[in-house]
Amino acid sequence: MMERFIALLRVSARMITCVARVTGRLAACIARQLFNGAAFLVRRYGPTVARATAVALRRACARARTVTRCQVVVVAIATMTILPACVPVRWEQPAPTETHTGSGVRSERGNPPFYEVFGVRYYVQDSSYGHRERGVASWYGKKFHGNPTSSGEIYDMYALTAAHKTLPLPTRVRVTHLGNGKSVVLKVNDRGPFIDNRIIDLSYAAALKLDMLGTGTALVEVEALTPDGGPTATTASVGPLVAQPPSAQVARSTPRPAAIDAVRLYLQVGAFGEVFNAEQLQTQLRAKGLSNVVIRYDLDGDPALYRVRLGPIADVAEYDALVELVAGIAIRETHLVTEMTAPAFDASTTVPSGS
Repeated sequence: MMERFIALLRVSARMITCVARVTGRLAACIARQLFNGAAFLVRRYGPTVARATAVALRRACARARTVTRCQVVVVAIATMTILPACVPVRWEQPAPTETHTGSGVRSERGNPPFYEVFGVRYYVQDSSYGHRERGVASWYGKKFHGNPTSSGEIYDMYALTAAHKTLPLPTRVRVTHLGNGKSVVLKVNDRGPFIDNRIIDLSYAAALKLDMLGTGTALVEVEALTPDGGPTATTASVGPLVAQPPSAQVARSTPRPAAIDAVRLYLQVGAFGEVFNAEQLQTQLRAKGLSNVVIRYDLDGDPALYRVRLGPIADVAEYDALVELVAGIAIRETHLVTEMTAPAFDASTTVPSGS
């Protein structure tokens, strides 16, 4: 691109020189002003182009002689037509790119490479593709209703939306309550929650659909959806939702799936290729007063892994207590996992682990 630009400058200089040979001082003055303006425009694009422009200016002006008014107009039109067409386009900010956000193009706001809250740095994900995590969900409502979200949208407590710390905005996700099996598809358009052990903050409407208003928190699974996969997202307002008495809520709620009763929740604190290392961690945790430490042998892994888990976990309070306890012995990489059954580890047998 640079070589092409310099070549066109030289052609323009020759055109001006030919006219300037039969022109006078007025042509030299006009040519000088035109090329000075061109040099100013291209100087920002590199010293090579700026020097080439200055040389063309000096040569054209030195050869000027006489001029007619018609020739001045021809010089001006030729110069101002050719030079702007050669200037390369440079965007001050990159145009938005389409990513796997589940909602198309990223929003202009709320997607910096990273940001800090309370001294903690969070890195925004490049893509939501394949994102899946389990943890504790909370919800926020009337206090924030009508305020701008991180994406610039206005928070509507009656819409199906949520806040997440690192997913690109917006992202469509499916949130499943691991305690009752209910799920909801919503749009992540805000940042948060900035509280330990919380992975997502739901709107009032989403929390109502998951039947977690009373408890305030719930153990959930968050799964990102691709633009063409899963149910169609909806953020339309569902209108003011009036809280019903407990008996009415139970009567209107969907039946509890039978499979949910068989699912047990565990906190995974380690995975090892050697059973000796897994048993060492089990002994260390039991020395801290934890008796519910189990080892699962994962046959599906390559290589197969011995997974150390705590549980089963009854509720969010127990989950928070376990996370805080293992953090005290420098174990911070933990995962909430589910199991359909919970057999104890036996070195003489192999037991497939849960998800």
